Amino acid sequence: MKKNKNTKLIISKSPELNAMRNGYPTLREQRILATYLARINPLNPETRTIRFTFGEFAELCGLKDDSVRGMNIKEYRKIAKNILHKVVSLRTQTDGYLDFVLFSQSLIEKNPETGENYIELSASHEGMQFFFDLKQYIKFDLEIVLALKSINQIRLYELLKEHEWHKKFDIKLNELRDLLFISPHEYPLFKKFNQDVLTVCQKAINELTDINFTYTTKRVGRKVGVISFTVLPKAKAPTTSVVHHTEQFVPIKDEVKPKPPKKSTNITKKDIAEAQKSEFWYYAEYIANKRSRQKSNNITTTPEKYATGIVKKWIESGYKTIEELVASGEISKNDVKNKPSFDLNLLEQMIRDDYKNHLGMEKNNGDNKKNR
Repeated sequence: MKKNKNTKLIISKSPELNAMRNGYPTLREQRILATYLARINPLNPETRTIRFTFGEFAELCGLKDDSVRGMNIKEYRKIAKNILHKVVSLRTQTDGYLDFVLFSQSLIEKNPETGENYIELSASHEGMQFFFDLKQYIKFDLEIVLALKSINQIRLYELLKEHEWHKKFDIKLNELRDLLFISPHEYPLFKKFNQDVLTVCQKAINELTDINFTYTTKRVGRKVGVISFTVLPKAKAPTTSVVHHTEQFVPIKDEVKPKPPKKSTNITKKDIAEAQKSEFWYYAEYIANKRSRQKSNNITTTPEKYATGIVKKWIESGYKTIEELVASGEISKNDVKNKPSFDLNLLEQMIRDDYKNHLGMEKNNGDNKKNR
């Protein structure tokens, strides 16, 4: 697989799928799933089938060149079949579990034109709802995921990215173990879990990804029961990112906090590049393009710079809703009229409605041309 093929591929993953238990407990399977998610278009269910060449598939599986040359179609079919039969467990709102397979079929054939063998994976009917038309999703760069070297590192990175904009969050130790696919029999002592999992993951994630994180522990009775994470984007991370921690709980408020970024009135190319990495760039770009098409708009800059300005404002406000700003006391009810709304669910619904209307207009125009 050519490295430059993955550099611009972005994964859009639903929170439900990000919270899966079991299912894909190997590095090989996590890499294949991540690549599949990066190659589909989450707004177009017709992209549910993704093709991998044997070379790409072998690289994702961590197979060496000499191993690939010795493999035949039956062996590739065995790997693909194993992925199809993996059952994913998702916890429901009533603390039950929903079990199903993400992929329903695979096709292994040879391209008659190039003579190259390939594998195709297609999403199952049950899995479609977690791949397409997502109400919410977490975004991360495929290249970063593929750079991580273990299943624990990938799963913890995805969990941290989900909470990146909250900056701080707590999670029960047992729940964290489930999300990392660690069985109850592995690392029964927290000291060993901390040494072989958390510390190793922290070093890899802080070095190889776009975020830094620190963590502390809280005791439940005599044992460690809760892990408190602090997540920071690399641009905002303190210089001393690796913190020595013990089983004694250190309050989050005692940790070193980064200085707030300086506000800038000029939008630079670097600002635009940083804004485009944000998971909310799609919404900001949509607003900018829509307003630039309106006759009554008062935009005096390019839509790209305008969208960057929107993202910067959202970052400064911590992506909080008006209700959260009022509840935290950062603004009063009298200030609400002067504050922008950050209701992303409502905004996304507007985007989807507008997109459907756009498709309907295109179809009507096509029908009119046929009737002429």
